[in-house]
Amino acid sequence: MTGSSSVLNPSARTLSRRVDALDRGSGLRGPSSQEGCETRSEAVRAGRCPSSRLGLRRDAVPGTCVRLQPALALLVALTLPAVLYLLTLAPTVQGGDSAELATAAATLGIPHPPGYPLYVLLGRLWTFLLPAEDAGLEMNALSAAFALIAVGMLFRVVHLLTRSLAAAVAASWLLGLSYSFWDQAVVAETYTLEAALLAAAIWSFVQWRETGRPSWLVLGCACVGLGAAHRTSSLVLLPGVMVFLFANRRRVGRQWWLASGGLITPLLLYLYLPIRSAMGAPYVWGGVYSLAEAVSRDPALWHPDALWHFVSGQDFAPLLTLPPFDGGPEAWRHYLARISLGTGDYLWWLGWDGLFIGIPLGLVGIQAVRRRRPDCALLLVLGFAGNVAFFASYGAWDRATMLLPAHLLWAVFVGCGFAEMLVALRSVGHSRVAAGVAPASVALVALASVLLNGPLVSRAYDTGTRDRAEAMLATAEPGAVVIGGWADIAPLLYLQKAEGQREDIRLVQSWALDPLSLVVLVRSNMQERPVYFMSGVEVALRDSQVQTIPVGDWYRVLPRQEGNRASDSLAGRMP
Repeated sequence: MTGSSSVLNPSARTLSRRVDALDRGSGLRGPSSQEGCETRSEAVRAGRCPSSRLGLRRDAVPGTCVRLQPALALLVALTLPAVLYLLTLAPTVQGGDSAELATAAATLGIPHPPGYPLYVLLGRLWTFLLPAEDAGLEMNALSAAFALIAVGMLFRVVHLLTRSLAAAVAASWLLGLSYSFWDQAVVAETYTLEAALLAAAIWSFVQWRETGRPSWLVLGCACVGLGAAHRTSSLVLLPGVMVFLFANRRRVGRQWWLASGGLITPLLLYLYLPIRSAMGAPYVWGGVYSLAEAVSRDPALWHPDALWHFVSGQDFAPLLTLPPFDGGPEAWRHYLARISLGTGDYLWWLGWDGLFIGIPLGLVGIQAVRRRRPDCALLLVLGFAGNVAFFASYGAWDRATMLLPAHLLWAVFVGCGFAEMLVALRSVGHSRVAAGVAPASVALVALASVLLNGPLVSRAYDTGTRDRAEAMLATAEPGAVVIGGWADIAPLLYLQKAEGQREDIRLVQSWALDPLSLVVLVRSNMQERPVYFMSGVEVALRDSQVQTIPVGDWYRVLPRQEGNRASDSLAGRMP
């Protein structure tokens, strides 16, 4: 077959039909310097587009191999992360947010704002279906499952945009084996579910753009809505979605009401919060403590004002750096300085996660997507910029993990840039070089990530949090009041609420009380029941009328006049 032939032999006609089928499924009609606005099948017939770009040879049509190649590549992309997640998975409950989220899922409780209703409901279903007796382990495994879904969706997105299996696998491993993503995939956390929903939304929107089927539009908007029902901060990605839909407004047409329904309906999941609050959920974050009894009272989330305060995360508002719309030039300079510093921090985190090596490829990928699909480029770039601008200057110590959506979007750009590099090598006659560079680069990404990040993220034998919490509960006297910080109390709450250990103990979060209320609570209870402080919290009572005596990993609180006698009696009981 030649480029000027008007008659196609049977083999060529078969090739043409198969390429047409692939074009209809993928919608790849982006112009290039050679093809103009023609379809790839037309370019193949004319001899101007190498059919190997679609995984085919001009002299043979592999039949079922055309369908099997993406499936096998997806299996390869998922197998390595799945094995590594399994080998490094935390075997039981961890500290801080991880313990609280496991507690909420096991008891249908309400964790910290915005409440994560989707995560809690999915977690409860997951723990119900799995046979393990340790809800902490089950929720750790759920994070790994969400991470694999995110990796698989990323593979689909990159393959849909580039038709390069090597680029899709490389992007999947670059994200899935990066430090921050891998670290969140082996403990109970909310970030891998957010990444999975984001990747599924992007895939659905690109599919809708190429096929025009309303079902893809509804699915994409539903994923965005579910993301907002999971983490309200996911709404920072909404401007990119709106610009993408506006760019395709003619195609949206009467489908706008379907898109609106798909976006808004998942937000009804927030009704879970007032319903469970009214039912008296075993665990509710942010309860008000009764100082006389050291018991947390429900924050009454069935009240609209309390519900809005909780869902909007107003307790964390001081950590935000918002644009000073009512401020002067000095306020704006301060704001821009904070954003610049935060962006610099993000670039450092990008390098730490191993994605820094993909910055040149990512820039090439942005240009490639902008040239072929400018609306998709706006969707991805605005989503990336929104996530970085919102969280780069956020005041939380763990804000690096909140930038995982930006990591995922950057991995899409890196995959597209990698595909462009392979195409450039083929276009200058280096097909054999490209064929060797592709697998070698993918293997190098995987090897470097495993060697560098594996030892840092592995929690395969990390039972220290559970062991310490169980030891502390075992040494506490009956009916004791235990006061501690977030990281210390959360594992104790898990053992008490999720596993029923030491339900006689009253656990108090010290961050929920001001220093004066803390003193009143201690004085009101130490005459009737034992009172313990976790390490570091005893500083709050340094000037009060009580004395803290070290007992193992915590401190026993006693009236100051009895301190010396009590110290002698407790000294013999210290481990």
